[in-house]
Amino acid sequence: RPSQVDKIADVKKTVFDSAPGTQPQWDILQSLQAGVPDDTILIPDSTQIGYYSMAFWKIASQNSYIGSGYSGNLGFAFPTGLGAKVAQPDRPVVVVAGDGGFMYNVSEMATAVQHDINLVTVVFNDNAFGNVGRDLDIGWGGAYGTELHNPDFPRLARSFGMEAIQVKDPTKVGDSIADAIQMNKPVLVEVPVGPMPVPGFFGQRPQAPKKPE
Repeated sequence: RPSQVDKIADVKKTVFDSAPGTQPQWDILQSLQAGVPDDTILIPDSTQIGYYSMAFWKIASQNSYIGSGYSGNLGFAFPTGLGAKVAQPDRPVVVVAGDGGFMYNVSEMATAVQHDINLVTVVFNDNAFGNVGRDLDIGWGGAYGTELHNPDFPRLARSFGMEAIQVKDPTKVGDSIADAIQMNKPVLVEVPVGPMPVPGFFGQRPQAPKKPE
């Protein structure tokens, strides 16, 4: 009879064996993981890479992953990251957010600069509430009300006094995050991305009803 440890190992292997099939999320997350030290505190928002990290982020030290679970608290990650960095000033803190969620608390960049809260905030920018739009496409036959008119995030960050980096290749984001951590300043890393597919572990999504002929 297999032990519970063996059962867990089998489940993990099954999940991780399927992971590279969802792109670009897998390559982006692997790059992100390679770019941070083991004691990094990761705080993912409700965004595509954040969802993916729930299943595939490898936790290397205690108290190093702060998520909202299945509460779906859009926008919570940036202010939570500020608090985590104040509580753990000697550990790198990396926030992973989408453009829509980040805009919920974008003014807190002033707080980061004013109080020298030196976290790294990675904004994956698809100019939309991408997950909602994708679900509407799949489940209702078309998205509406999900496109966003965003600011120039690097310029906005610099206007607050933050450092800013724009990444051209999302699958190389880890290099820029490593550079940002070394700056020891509040840094925004913008990563332009396109639509992303549904991860396999999301399960079956409801399909749009067929139109009567």
